[in-house]
Amino acid sequence: TYGALGMHDEARKLQQEALEFAQRVLPADHPNIATSMNSLASTYGALGMHDEARKLQQEALEFAQRVLPADHPNIATSMNNLASTYGALGMHDEARKLQQEALEFAQRVLPADHPHIAGSMHHLAVTYNYLGMHDEARKLHQEALEFRQRVLPADH
Repeated sequence: TYGALGMHDEARKLQQEALEFAQRVLPADHPNIATSMNSLASTYGALGMHDEARKLQQEALEFAQRVLPADHPNIATSMNNLASTYGALGMHDEARKLQQEALEFAQRVLPADHPHIAGSMHHLAVTYNYLGMHDEARKLHQEALEFRQRVLPADH
């Protein structure tokens, strides 16, 4: 709620406390720890603390890959989070590589009509634009739009 109200510093303080609490009371390999890491990293990004966000998102991704089943969808979410921060840092080639991996992962583990696949397509297309790969971006944006139109209600 604090983040939605633009009160990101207050959100950061509470998310830091929540992460520390989770690390203290949950088993060391509990998946909620990665969720807390990603939430705090997102707030770091909102505060312009992209280096801190990148470090924590990298840690969260490695944590998720270690404790979750190899085909767990949250791994793709962590990949996309980190890729987004790469983009914010101007690391567009790294973002592209990770977004391609996240899209392929999502296509492999999610149902074929899952809307998150379209989201992964969109993120990758935006990065293509940053890299000057405009034809690829246009094609992938079109594919994502058609995918969304096919799987989501018309009023979504």
